[in-house]
Amino acid sequence: MNKKADIWSIIISLLLGLIALAIIIISIYTPLIKPAVEAADKMVLGMDMAPSGQARTISIANSGTGSGGSGGGSVSTVAVTAPTGGGTGPGSGSGSGGSSSGTGSTGAGSSGCTSACAKYVLDTSSDSGTFTIYADDGTVIASVPALSGQDGYRNKANAWTRSKGAIPPSNAIIGAYSLSTDHISVPKTKIPNDPNSQTWYGAMGPYNYRINNGGTITGRNSQTRDGFLLHQDFDPTINRGTHGCIGADKSGNYWSQVEAALLKLKKAGKPSIPLEVIYN
Repeated sequence: MNKKADIWSIIISLLLGLIALAIIIISIYTPLIKPAVEAADKMVLGMDMAPSGQARTISIANSGTGSGGSGGGSVSTVAVTAPTGGGTGPGSGSGSGGSSSGTGSTGAGSSGCTSACAKYVLDTSSDSGTFTIYADDGTVIASVPALSGQDGYRNKANAWTRSKGAIPPSNAIIGAYSLSTDHISVPKTKIPNDPNSQTWYGAMGPYNYRINNGGTITGRNSQTRDGFLLHQDFDPTINRGTHGCIGADKSGNYWSQVEAALLKLKKAGKPSIPLEVIYN
């Protein structure tokens, strides 16, 4: 019996020694491990630890990609509260990030077309217009002031008024416009009431270009117009506008820009190009 009691005493003493040793090890290494754990927590949160019971905020910047370019998102803050009672770990927090949105700008001269094309934009508020020709890659190869229609008739209400209204917008016709790249010659005519009876090429100049081959266009309201051309506007300072054709300003080198651009496209094997008419 005494031998068995001695054995159990030895075992119990060993267990108590192991427990004491474990306590000593924990007390020694805990101060060393604790700062490393806290540092890891700080790195994960990206913030300094808040004092007990106090809220801290984290700024989360969002960036997003909008149509055609990158846009910066808004910035939101998330409140994170350290637990009370002397806790040192991070508290729980929730919050939503800022929205990511942005609209990129289109490169200068971008046409929106899949190949070479032309656009005529009529600004009805300022009674002015611009005719632009684009290459296959969307770059501008000609852009000139241009008018269509008579003064007082350049508006949507008169788009179908023959010989007075501007060429109707593309969204008002059935089908689409096309512009020939090959010019047609205009015969010489006498200037009415000219005392010197000089001859010239008429208000349209020596050349013009057919729109829809000069044929009839039909509107969504079943109205029709025909005979549209692209030509020079004789003298915008004296008699602005046309009977419905697109009249490019003939001053300076505007018309030569148009002719050079259309000739370039013709030589590239394009007998015609899409034309879009827009009213602003």
